[in-house]
Amino acid sequence: MASRLATSDIYRDERSLVVEAALHNVQGRVLYDRGAWNLMPPVSSRPTAAEDISYPETTLAKEDVIGRPRELALEAAQYIFARFGWDPSKQLLATIQSELRIHS
Repeated sequence: MASRLATSDIYRDERSLVVEAALHNVQGRVLYDRGAWNLMPPVSSRPTAAEDISYPETTLAKEDVIGRPRELALEAAQYIFARFGWDPSKQLLATIQSELRIHS
């Protein structure tokens, strides 16, 4: 999303963007495989103790946001998943990411 915004007229004259992501009201939740949440055990075996999970506010060069959107998303995803006790490799997340129907 940040990459698409960075290429819009709104950020035409900007050299950097501030990116922040947050999940709210997640205490006690676990991660499940989206396709089989009722058939398989959760991806993470323990619920998160955090009420809210915030990816730290990060200032990024506009060129970086446009040129590396998938890599930056993987870093944020790993950070958030770690708060659920799940430590997937970047390779696994990249594979999952490649299957998503998103435009970069």
